[in-house]
Amino acid sequence: MSESQQPHIFEEQVMIPMRDGTRLAASIMRPAVDHPVPVVLIRTPYDKTAQRLQEKQWADAGYAFVRQDVRGRFDSEGEFYPFRDDPSDGYDTVEWIAKQPWCDGKVGQTGASHVGTVQYLVAPSAPPHLAALNPEFAPASVYHYWWWQGGAFRLSFNVAWAVLLAFDNLRHYPGRRAALERAREQVWVTPEQMKALDIKPFYREWQAGRFDVIEGVFGNDWFGEFMRHDEYGAFWRPYDFHTQHEAMDLPMLHVAGWYDTFLQGTLDSFAGLRAKAKSEAARRGQKLIVGPWQHVTWGRSTVGDLDFAPEVSKLNPFETRRRWFDHWLKGTANGVMDEAPVLLFVMGQNVWRAEEEWPLSRTRPERLYLHAGGVLDAREPGAEPPATYLYDPTDPVITIGGCEWVNYPCGPYD
Repeated sequence: MSESQQPHIFEEQVMIPMRDGTRLAASIMRPAVDHPVPVVLIRTPYDKTAQRLQEKQWADAGYAFVRQDVRGRFDSEGEFYPFRDDPSDGYDTVEWIAKQPWCDGKVGQTGASHVGTVQYLVAPSAPPHLAALNPEFAPASVYHYWWWQGGAFRLSFNVAWAVLLAFDNLRHYPGRRAALERAREQVWVTPEQMKALDIKPFYREWQAGRFDVIEGVFGNDWFGEFMRHDEYGAFWRPYDFHTQHEAMDLPMLHVAGWYDTFLQGTLDSFAGLRAKAKSEAARRGQKLIVGPWQHVTWGRSTVGDLDFAPEVSKLNPFETRRRWFDHWLKGTANGVMDEAPVLLFVMGQNVWRAEEEWPLSRTRPERLYLHAGGVLDAREPGAEPPATYLYDPTDPVITIGGCEWVNYPCGPYD
């Protein structure tokens, strides 16, 4: 019987103890074999049950798949405070897994967005049995690329994210559902509303001082603390991975999208680790894939108004992840590390292109100028009369597509 035909063993609601006694809930699926196997781990704030589709794939591929709710989310104990506890909780989870008789001592971690960020958070603590990572669509710094991008509060993204998380806590506060429903309706934008430049009242009425609709839902005031720390400093430094690259000593497969809100953060993580990771082996062990995707849509061919099929679909997400972990966790000689470290999807030409570096040293900057009639080219404007407009921060203009989060239509739009 081949490995993919083996029956599986499934364990639900396995409570994994952390160093402070808090127990985090996990579900485990593994092949029913008589020998230990490597493990692929996902740690998520978005409900571990949402990861069920992956577990059979990984078990069929000869891995145990562990999906865990992070602290204070869904079935896990404790208090949810984004990022704060993930370095120690991630470490304790990896080392607990490594001690189980079904684990061969090698653990890899995968996942996107927040689930990718927790990988960057655990990497500096170097759990002895953590062998490789696969962060996707994740930022190099929570302050610089998530909460206060360029020093400006990312209103649409951050408020929508907080509302999304708060919904999951409604079982503790059923009486607050109506208010959160109204808030969710206000912060989610449809393509039709975007194209009509229909900005919702919420974005005009927002006050940074407090956000009553989620106050108290999490059992702490993490949202308020994030808002009060509007300048970079000691509060944000633990969540800034630029400053921790020298401590990271793990191979990582980074995945980004040209239309992802965290694009620059992912590019910076790859480039920073390629230059500064703790060992030469870790520096060589960095890989980067950039496709024409929006946030967490690896594998999708339609983005915004464009369809990049069939070329973009030639890169299968699961098989790419599997080859990565087969090399680092199983020692399979599959040529992963013989390939170029960078794989880019070139839009317009709609082809995949392998590169040896990022940023590309052969890049040639060009200066382009706006002209009357909406023309953009290399000619300087000369004596053309300027076009003017009034900028009023209290009367904002909606972006059409671009690099945004999942609550806003992303990608190339006309």
